[in-house]
Amino acid sequence: MPVIEKITTKKLAQDEKGVYAVLLKVNQAQPQSLVGLELQADGIAVAVKHVKNQMPHIARLAFLPAEDEKQGFAQLRDYVKQNKLKNKPCNVVLPQSRYQLYLLEAPEVPAAELANAMKWKLKDLVNQPLDQLAVDVFHVPNDGARGNRKMIYVVVVNKGYLQELIENVQQSDLKLLSIDIAELALRNLAIHLIDPQFDQRGVAIARIRQGAGSVSIYRAGDMYLSRQFDLAYGGGLLDELPAESLALELQRSVDYYERQMGQLSPAVVYLGGENIADDKITDNLRKILSVPLQFLDFSGAVTLESDFETGIMQLGLGALGAAMRQEFA
Repeated sequence: MPVIEKITTKKLAQDEKGVYAVLLKVNQAQPQSLVGLELQADGIAVAVKHVKNQMPHIARLAFLPAEDEKQGFAQLRDYVKQNKLKNKPCNVVLPQSRYQLYLLEAPEVPAAELANAMKWKLKDLVNQPLDQLAVDVFHVPNDGARGNRKMIYVVVVNKGYLQELIENVQQSDLKLLSIDIAELALRNLAIHLIDPQFDQRGVAIARIRQGAGSVSIYRAGDMYLSRQFDLAYGGGLLDELPAESLALELQRSVDYYERQMGQLSPAVVYLGGENIADDKITDNLRKILSVPLQFLDFSGAVTLESDFETGIMQLGLGALGAAMRQEFA
């Protein structure tokens, strides 16, 4: 993946080969203070992290409701001004509706040519002209595939949308360091949640929202598996989780990780998301699943400026992951 010295919309527009990092990054040390943003369908989640005593410290956490991204960035500009965040470095997480993630077999080409080579594999999978797409890749660890196959995840996002996003962040008076995807933002949470005794097994993080869910499995800082699924969940405070269908989707993911990727089952599945609280994880749901299931509570992995409400913390999962980014994928 190329290292971008300076992020500009001009460079994005002039990129002819399409080998332009979706997970944008700049070649500099990670700062002690970071703003994490996650763009969502109904607003923008914001997390502000400082480092105190070598521990991540969450100073601010908010959700800025909006009907669309234009309104969301207007809210963000006000938030940056009110909280004196001008020129603070930030990492941004794309909304899941704006990118596609594919697991594909890697061709035998030099690493620098991999993203461009994958475009030819995508031509039958995407419904946009290839020259309008930015493509980036990250590897599945070698032990995550059967036989001699090498597997990679391919991220596809529209270049025009990336261009607009870069301009909107710059106009919000923040300094853009990276553009990430939700699956890798949650990886940053997983790194802090994994007990050292579980390094060889890793953990899964399941994130639930209205009508859908996703589950990703991480080990030793790498993402092995990620999949999305439909779920009959209303997303409200009083809506119950559909235990049997949710357990089925989680178990399918665990089974694939074990049987097709040749791994030990994850040590635990952490469950969080829209209006998810510990009391929604019933004993019945825990009994159906073959691995331990826990509420995604990361308060022990970071220090908090104040007691943020559970709802805000769950809405801000992606933003927290962006703010806690310590290394580039």
